[in-house]
Amino acid sequence: MDEHIGIRELRAHLTQTIRRVRQGQTITVTHGGDPVARIIPIPADALDEMYARGEIVRGTRLDDAIVPHEPLPGTPPSEDIISQGREED
Repeated sequence: MDEHIGIRELRAHLTQTIRRVRQGQTITVTHGGDPVARIIPIPADALDEMYARGEIVRGTRLDDAIVPHEPLPGTPPSEDIISQGREED
């Protein structure tokens, strides 16, 4: 269960509060008794957390090495296309 802390108390005890969050505790910040924000610990490995939530999937190894191909005749280099796109923005 989250602990609730008022903004005034958070200001007075910010360092101690951050230490508790670093230890894994989630703290809900309130203003006038209403929840307005949540301070949560950042996982040691954010990618593992994203995998667990299903936001990303792990890649698989390629069987064959990636072989660069020559551009088609008359095609501008990638760098030119990218620069042109940036100029349009």
